[in-house]
Amino acid sequence: MDKNINHIVSKDVLDQPLNGSKNYKLHLAANIPAEKFWSIIVYDKETDLIISSNEPWPSFHGNSKTLFRNSDDSIDLWFGPKKIKNISSNWIQTIPNKGWYMIFRLYGVLKPWFDKTWMLGQLEEKNK
Repeated sequence: MDKNINHIVSKDVLDQPLNGSKNYKLHLAANIPAEKFWSIIVYDKETDLIISSNEPWPSFHGNSKTLFRNSDDSIDLWFGPKKIKNISSNWIQTIPNKGWYMIFRLYGVLKPWFDKTWMLGQLEEKNK
């Protein structure tokens, strides 16, 4: 299949809007169903532009050499205003008191996305 998917995530697992003052964790199960690659980019809810933080490009992508993978090849991603202790490469800075959303993109979507045998995790609020 050579289809691309853009999936917008603007709420957490409790159906609350994403808040730049809070810390969140997103778990991506192994075998992300993208033939080409996948990416996540974070946007400012007010402007619909990529968030403006201290990072040059607030995103993750499957081809990254710096992305830390768990022993089972799953990936834990973190979002929040300040780095969480012991988290380095898998973190995107958000802006305190600003709403945000992310777009999860799959390029060359594979069958597990459509038959729901692979599902995108949900953002969970985490304490610092």
